[in-house]
Amino acid sequence: MHTLTEKPRLETSHWLRVTSEKLPAEDGERLRELALEIALRPAPRLEWPMSAAERGERDKAIREARGLFAAMTPSGAAKALASEWERYASTAWLQEIDSAPSGSTKRQALHRLCRLNRGRALSWRAILDIFERP
Repeated sequence: MHTLTEKPRLETSHWLRVTSEKLPAEDGERLRELALEIALRPAPRLEWPMSAAERGERDKAIREARGLFAAMTPSGAAKALASEWERYASTAWLQEIDSAPSGSTKRQALHRLCRLNRGRALSWRAILDIFERP
């Protein structure tokens, strides 16, 4: 299994090796050296540290946002919330990141979720898991 950064590194290394075969000998040799260097370089760790208190606050906000989709089944609400959250995070959040949102209750809830989860939306399955936890 590849880490988030390992696969692109391997693809880059492969591309450099294939490309090096098409170049004059001295340039090709340098590219082969770069390919090996990239392949052997340790991948940086991508961590998303969140304290238990931060996670608890985020999960509480997600359970409160469930009320926006009260007429739906839990999985339907999770899918709808995930879709709305992803759309908001990739568009309006970028403009409202430093200000309080004006508008609907849903927009304010989505802003809060983005703030609590550092601008990233969760998958519907992760949201459903949070809905189902006490």
